[in-house]
Amino acid sequence: MGLGDYIHWTAIIRDLYTELNLMSLSQINIFVSKINTISNNTGYGITKIVSNILSIPFKFYVNIQWKGNVICHDQASIIFKNNPYISNDESYPNLIYITIKSDGYLDRKMNGDIIKIYDDKHVVTRYAEHFKLNSYKTEGDIHFTKDEISKVEAHLPNTQFILVEPQNHKDLESRNISFEFMQNLVNKIKYIYGNNLNIIQISPHKFANKESKYLDNCIVFKDYFSYREALLFGKHALLAIVPHGGLSIGLAAVNTKVIAIYPCIHKVQMTTYKSETVYEISDGTHYSCYLSDCNICKSLRIKFDKNNLNKIIDSVKSMV
Repeated sequence: MGLGDYIHWTAIIRDLYTELNLMSLSQINIFVSKINTISNNTGYGITKIVSNILSIPFKFYVNIQWKGNVICHDQASIIFKNNPYISNDESYPNLIYITIKSDGYLDRKMNGDIIKIYDDKHVVTRYAEHFKLNSYKTEGDIHFTKDEISKVEAHLPNTQFILVEPQNHKDLESRNISFEFMQNLVNKIKYIYGNNLNIIQISPHKFANKESKYLDNCIVFKDYFSYREALLFGKHALLAIVPHGGLSIGLAAVNTKVIAIYPCIHKVQMTTYKSETVYEISDGTHYSCYLSDCNICKSLRIKFDKNNLNKIIDSVKSMV
């Protein structure tokens, strides 16, 4: 599971914090007992409440099933950094202990193979219904530090720009958008707008132990911004064109307009946002594909490349 899975949980933590801190302690206890009665087999939920000083707000002590505290976990710590609603200090007077599950939308066999993916509704909606939240937003909640803000502001271009990312490190055919398609898209945007619009790619030289490839006709920020800083940089973009994944979910959290290209992994409604314009590689029938070499995915991608370049260009024109 990736960074986007933890961003989903930041939305739940934010809105639980708001709702529970409007309650009395007795109301919180009733609320929690209802949650635990409704479902105890999901692998996530509130496990304990510690209350000592009612005049200060409750915060969350957040553990990941099988993985430890979010502040200590490699990926989760990136997402929950500087989050004002959590604490890993067990001496904090008012703590609500909560266990989350990064892949709470999957059923798995004992060996880890996926049995089913629950993609009939937004994943945050699925979690929010479990916690009986009266009000929630699906967008995530990332809190940037002063240093991150200063660094990004120092490197913003003087001209308007769009952000692109080919995400070419993926091994699975079902997760890939062809690099050539992204290059053709960039070339056409550059031809239309020339120097009036910068196109920026932010990529490390290596991701997931694979060498990155860099698009022509782009300004490249190579090995400069962290994931969090890239999101904050993207907040200032006119729009972003990216494959669906941790980057698109993060950009939704900062309200960037995104043209998101969805692979054949799950239905769009599971992770889409109001700020997204969606293009889908699947034909609406082929999902949950995790094969490294899938002929159906290949044919769908070829068809997508052929039929959607001008459509995405039209979307860009309507958004810029």
